[in-house]
Amino acid sequence: MNNLNVSRIEQFRQLKSTIRGNKNILIVGIDVSKRSSVACITDASGTIYMKKFKFLNSVAGANDIMKKALSIKQSLIKKDIVWALEPTGNYHKPLAAFLLRHACMVVGVSTVAAKENRKSLDGRWKKNDPKDAHNVADLVSQGKMFFYNDNPQAQTMKQLLKLRQRFAKELSATKARLRNNHFALFFPEIDGLYTDISHPEVLMLLRHYPTAEDIRAVSFEQFQSIFRHRKVSRVSQQRIYELWHRAQQSIALPKIPSVNIEIKSTLELIASLQQQITSIERHLEKICSLNPAYRRLLSLPGYGPIISATFLAAVGSIDCFSKASQLTKLAGLDLEYVHSGTFKGIAKVSKKGNSLLRYKLCSAAIYALNNPTIRSLQNAYLTRRENTSQNKAKFRIKLADKLLRTAFAILKHQHSFDMDTFLNPVNQSLRLST
Repeated sequence: MNNLNVSRIEQFRQLKSTIRGNKNILIVGIDVSKRSSVACITDASGTIYMKKFKFLNSVAGANDIMKKALSIKQSLIKKDIVWALEPTGNYHKPLAAFLLRHACMVVGVSTVAAKENRKSLDGRWKKNDPKDAHNVADLVSQGKMFFYNDNPQAQTMKQLLKLRQRFAKELSATKARLRNNHFALFFPEIDGLYTDISHPEVLMLLRHYPTAEDIRAVSFEQFQSIFRHRKVSRVSQQRIYELWHRAQQSIALPKIPSVNIEIKSTLELIASLQQQITSIERHLEKICSLNPAYRRLLSLPGYGPIISATFLAAVGSIDCFSKASQLTKLAGLDLEYVHSGTFKGIAKVSKKGNSLLRYKLCSAAIYALNNPTIRSLQNAYLTRRENTSQNKAKFRIKLADKLLRTAFAILKHQHSFDMDTFLNPVNQSLRLST
C-alpha cells in the first residue's frame, strides 16, 4: 500500500476518534442514485447548513457540490470537510473516485446502519433522497462510518471475482437444466450415477449417445468404445456397464429431432463457461502472485487461490484494520444475541457483512477439515457434545472465524502459518455456548 493511502487511514482513524460533537468539521452526506445525487451539509453537532443540494452525476455536477461545500466551509471557518456516501451498487464509485482524486476525505456508511438510523431520525419509515442524505451525515456525526478503500488492485480483483461468480452461476444453471430437463425426459435412470453432471463420462455420453434410445440402438462393445481413449478405472467400467444396462429398460421418451441441436449448443456453452472461469482464475493468480500477503494466506489450511484472492479483494490492505474482530464483522461472522432479564437468547451469526467473503471463509473451514489435525479437533469438539449436523455447523463457523483471525495475525506480523502456534489457543476458542 502506498504512503498516500497509509496517510488516509491515519486521517480516518483520527477523524473517527474526534468526530462526535466536533463543530469544526463539515459533513457532506450524499445519497447517490443513477443519474443524480442529493447532498445534505451538516456538522457533528447536528446543525444543518444545507438541507438539500441536488447535482448531476457528472464532472460539472461534482464540481458544483465541491464548490458549494468549500464556500460554506470558508464562510463558517470550518477546519475540514468529510464526504460520506452509502454504497449503492456501483453508482457511488465514480463520484467517490472523483472526490479522492481531489484529495477529499471520503468515508462510507453501512447500509444496515443506515436502515436502522433512518427510523431514529423521525420515528417512522420515510425514505426519500434528502432524508437519506441527512441520514448518512447523521451516521458520520455519531462516528458510525468505515474507511473507503480505493486500492486499485483490490478493485480489479473484486471485478474479476464478480465475473467469475457470474460465470459459475451460469455453469451451475446449465448443468441443472441438463439434469432436470434433458435427462429427466430422455434418460431419467442416469440420476444417481453421477453427482457432477459435467463429469467427462457424461459429456462423452452426450456427444455420442444423448438419449437412452441411442444407447439401446448399439451393443455394449460399441457403447464402451467411446470411453476407451480415457484411462478407465474398475469403478468407471462398472458405471459404464450400469449406464448401458439401465438404458435397455429405460422409461425415457422417444428421441425427438431437436435433441441433437440442444445438446450441441449446451456442450458448447459448458465448454465456453469453463474456459472463461479458467481464464479469470489465471488472471487472478497473476495479480495475486505479486502480493506477499497472498502467499502467506495460501499457507493456511483450506485457503486456496480463490479463497485467498477473495480475502485480499474484500480486505484490501491489512493496515486498514487495527484488530481481528473488525475482520470478523466485515465477514458477518460476529455473533448476535438477545439477553433481557433472566432470558438469555441463543447466539447467532449476524450475516451482516460481505456475503461472498463469508461464504468463502466457511468453504475454507470445510476444506481445512481435510487436514487430519484439524479434523481431530472437530472430533474432540463433537465428543463433548452430540454429534449432530447443528454442532458440526457451529464448529465450522467457529473454525472459519479462527482461521480468519489467524490470517489477520500472520499478515500483520508478516510470517507464514504455523500449526503449533495455531493449536495453542484453538482448543479454548473452539468452544461455543450451548
